[in-house]
Amino acid sequence: GKEAKEKAKASSKKLQENRDNPVVIGNVVVLTVGTIALAAGAYQKHKEGKLDWQLAGAVAGVVSILGVADYFASK
Repeated sequence: GKEAKEKAKASSKKLQENRDNPVVIGNVVVLTVGTIALAAGAYQKHKEGKLDWQLAGAVAGVVSILGVADYFASK
């Protein structure tokens, strides 16, 4: 328990130190906008009756590829 608490404090401190970093700010903005867009798109497809596992898997794959690309671009 004590180790977990120390790790949490270290992560919190690191986040506080990097909150003015443009990469972190950009990632937060992209994550927020992307989440809203995905949720709205999924709801729209659900209303139309076109939301299925194949579409969800394809979108998850695209999101994963974008996440990996962002990881390497942010380094």
